[in-house]
Amino acid sequence: MKKLLLVLLLATTTLQMHAYSYPATVQQLLSQFQSEKQQVEIITTPDNKYKGYVILCRNDYIVFKTISEDVMIIPISVIREITLL
Repeated sequence: MKKLLLVLLLATTTLQMHAYSYPATVQQLLSQFQSEKQQVEIITTPDNKYKGYVILCRNDYIVFKTISEDVMIIPISVIREITLL
């Protein structure tokens, strides 16, 4: 009985993850935000938080336009957190 419940729980979790189609990498997530033109907040350090839009996403960097109209190049490796606004 316990095995059956564990198998059902595993199957349900797997189906849920595929149903929502989570991106496999940060670059894919940022590309999705770019294509949908969604506003995000990007945190690189506790003191550096940027709100705006992803203009361009490449393998190792993004071009980001802040709400105040500044354009920045941010290496993907320094991004610590991404929040959808």
